[in-house]
Amino acid sequence: FRQNAAIYGLSNPDAALEAVDARADSHGWTHLTYKQVYRGVPVFGGEVKTHFDPSGQLVSVSGTVVPEASINTTPSVSRNAAGGAALAQVAAGGSAAGATVRNASLYVFRTGLAQGVEGENHLAWEVEVSNGRDVREFVYVDAHSAKVLDQITGIHEGLSRRAYGGAFLPNV
Repeated sequence: FRQNAAIYGLSNPDAALEAVDARADSHGWTHLTYKQVYRGVPVFGGEVKTHFDPSGQLVSVSGTVVPEASINTTPSVSRNAAGGAALAQVAAGGSAAGATVRNASLYVFRTGLAQGVEGENHLAWEVEVSNGRDVREFVYVDAHSAKVLDQITGIHEGLSRRAYGGAFLPNV
C-alpha cells in the first residue's frame, strides 16, 4: 500500500488502513483484511483484502478504498439531533410507526459509493431507526449540516420468492 498509495488516493496508508484479520487457509494461502479509517473515524464501506500465495507473494487485492478528502472529524451536529433528522426522514416515507433511534455511529461517508458514482466525503452519523418488527432503516445524516445524505433499508421487502433450478429449463 505504501508503494501504491496514490493509486488508492491515500496520503498515509499506515494511518488509513488498520489490519483487522489475518487468516491462513488449508492451501497455505494467507488472507489479510484491513478496515479504512480517517483520523480515527471509520470509513463507510472502506475494506480491503489482500491474498498471498504459499510462497508469500501478493497475488490479489480486492475491496474498496475511499479516496481521502480533508474533512473536519469533530461533529457539530449532536447524535440526538441526527437521530431526530433520521426519524423525520423515515416518517416522511410513511413507515415510522413505533420506530425509534436504536443506534448512531460516526463515519466518513462517501456519497454515491453504493451507487458506484462520483461523490464527496462527509462526516456523517449512521442512524439506525427501527420499530423492532418491519422497519429497519439506516439513515446517513451529515454531522455538520444535519442534511440527510442517504438512506439504506435494512429489511428486505420481498415476501414471495421462488427459486428455480436448471432442471426446470426447457431444452435448447
